[in-house]
Amino acid sequence: MKKLTTIISAILLVLCFSQCRRELQTVIPNVTKSHSITLDVNNISRADVTVSSGTDFGKVTFKDGDSIFVAYNGVYVGGLYYDSTKFKGDIEVSSVGKNLYFYFLGNMPHNKLEKGVTSSISVDMSDQSETGVPSGGITELPVISCGVSTTVFTGEGNYSATLANHCAIMEFNITKHDEAGTNDLYIAGLKNKVVFNLGVTDYLANATYSQDNGGTINVGTVTGKKWLVLLPQDGDAGSMAYTIKGTTTYVGTRDPLPKIVANGYSTAAIDVNVNTSLPEGALPGIFSVSPSKRVFFSQGNLQYKKSTGKFSFMTNQYDRVETKEQNVGTDYASQPIVSLFGWGTSGFPYGSECYMPYRTKQGDLRYGPSGDSGLTGEAEWGHNEIENGGNTADWWRTLTKDEWVWLIGPQSSPVPGTNCRTSSTVNGITNARFTLATINNDIRGLLIFPDQYTAGTPIGVTWGVINGISGDYEYKTKCTSDGWNNLQTAGCVFLPEAYWRGNEKVATYYGRYWSSTAVEESNKHSYCLAFSGKAVNSALNNAGRSNGYSVRLVYDVK
Repeated sequence: MKKLTTIISAILLVLCFSQCRRELQTVIPNVTKSHSITLDVNNISRADVTVSSGTDFGKVTFKDGDSIFVAYNGVYVGGLYYDSTKFKGDIEVSSVGKNLYFYFLGNMPHNKLEKGVTSSISVDMSDQSETGVPSGGITELPVISCGVSTTVFTGEGNYSATLANHCAIMEFNITKHDEAGTNDLYIAGLKNKVVFNLGVTDYLANATYSQDNGGTINVGTVTGKKWLVLLPQDGDAGSMAYTIKGTTTYVGTRDPLPKIVANGYSTAAIDVNVNTSLPEGALPGIFSVSPSKRVFFSQGNLQYKKSTGKFSFMTNQYDRVETKEQNVGTDYASQPIVSLFGWGTSGFPYGSECYMPYRTKQGDLRYGPSGDSGLTGEAEWGHNEIENGGNTADWWRTLTKDEWVWLIGPQSSPVPGTNCRTSSTVNGITNARFTLATINNDIRGLLIFPDQYTAGTPIGVTWGVINGISGDYEYKTKCTSDGWNNLQTAGCVFLPEAYWRGNEKVATYYGRYWSSTAVEESNKHSYCLAFSGKAVNSALNNAGRSNGYSVRLVYDVK
């Protein structure tokens, strides 16, 4: 692997190789032939980059076994390997007269590439867990650099090239919760994938940089100062970071990132602070639900198992129990698991006639606290010990009407920071809060972006309308399974269109989710979030309490 020695700060440097030329042959073979070639490393002519006079900020060296990919005429033709003095190896080429292109890609192996066919090389930089020890001493970082031969290929012999770096280095200052100090840390929102197009002759411009799986990089167990290799990317407003110990996840933030340019560096460390424990059953994305309050969402909708009398979260965000047009009968008589609840059916006898989760009895007056009281105490679903949500009473709660409005935005004239939250830019839309989405052309629902969304447009995702509706009952953001996994890794929440129940019958389509807020001066109605392909209403009133709606609980960020 390429090594980088850090003395005070660091920068990746340009590597120069010795100049060796050979006369162009006039006979061009017409069949693929194996050619042995070498690249001599000239340490004397190497240019070490400095920030201040007389100070070395980075020295790039090689060690035995390091390899270089070779491309010719737009395809991969073989690899060269370092043996303490030079790179050497065999390449398979069927013609002469064009330049060779060389790619040093850290310690990426060659065995997955097909000679003479592969036309692009993809490198994932997400694992830097064993590199970049704290300031001072030797560090090994997965450097990415490439260059073109100074002479055209004429057959076996020596060649030279200057390798220009396609990445930069930056120092991070990491602090973690004491209980998670020895566990790997993951930083999100960083471009961690580079693809080289071997058919592009301008080797300095033939790379594309993107975020894979939310742009997460594993930086290992180190706390304090640590150097990382970063790919070129625009500056941002910050992102999230997390670490896991057993079943407990600790979350936190990464400070804003400056613009990163190839072969660049930063002398100012970026702070990463991970000190908030994420409860069992919670998703890592952080969502503002008021100017001063933030929450985590549960991993899935709430469900109740009649045989055990216990609540739990569904395994996946897109899971649902009831089917459209289903007749559930009186009090879900034949259903072992239910998930469309009348308002306030927490299972505790707090004074309402219909308090059990499986009740379908008609009459809105029979449900929930009287008057305009909201769901608090025993009437709140989150008062229960959720089996896969920490098994602790009062950990979870239901969002209020005003919190749904702040999260999604009002139906008209949203003003981020005034009547709804501010959030990240998605597909060119600032303050992206939600989009109506379909997963695998099957499950429709409301996809909600976290405050800090950093995944860009993952592979497998096609954006529809953001912060609005298409108006034709279509959920136009499309996600494959992989696309949705990338969005979930980036902290997105998905509320499936889990239908709704009117008395004993499950109605088709629509997603409706209870709030904890009662309609003022009414013993019959409460507020809920409602959405379809034609409308997203974050504060629907006049919702009869006997109707069966979905429940998605949240956990307050402490």
